[in-house]
Amino acid sequence: MESKNYSSGTGSEKTFDIFPMYLERYIKEFGTLKNIPVVLDCGNGSAGCIVRKLYEGVGLKPHILFEQPDGTFPNHHPDPTVDENLHDMKAKVREVGARVGIGFDGDADRIGLVDDNGRMIFGDELMILISRAILKEHPVRPLSAM
Repeated sequence: MESKNYSSGTGSEKTFDIFPMYLERYIKEFGTLKNIPVVLDCGNGSAGCIVRKLYEGVGLKPHILFEQPDGTFPNHHPDPTVDENLHDMKAKVREVGARVGIGFDGDADRIGLVDDNGRMIFGDELMILISRAILKEHPVRPLSAM
């Protein structure tokens, strides 16, 4: 690419905005949620491009930190699974009385959570919370019953 040695021929370019369809599907899936105080830390990563629209689309009014994407990550390293990267989110959760803080990594494929006291919720704890909710709706038969 740097040498600009490209193939010859013709081609075309088309811009297509996927956000409206994505937002529509998201709202259809989740409906309207009870508005609870929530803090989101986008960490200056890609989540900042869409997270406000997603949360507001389902009825939430989040407090959002570091929403503007900036690949230099000027506020903190964008890994929400490392406690030292959650200081601002923890403080904001306590300041506004949020029920939860959700931090996103740089490309928004991982999250980190803090509870209403600003305590980090580790991945294994989150897995237990989620699995309990799933098992209530879809109980598993004991092996002896199979």
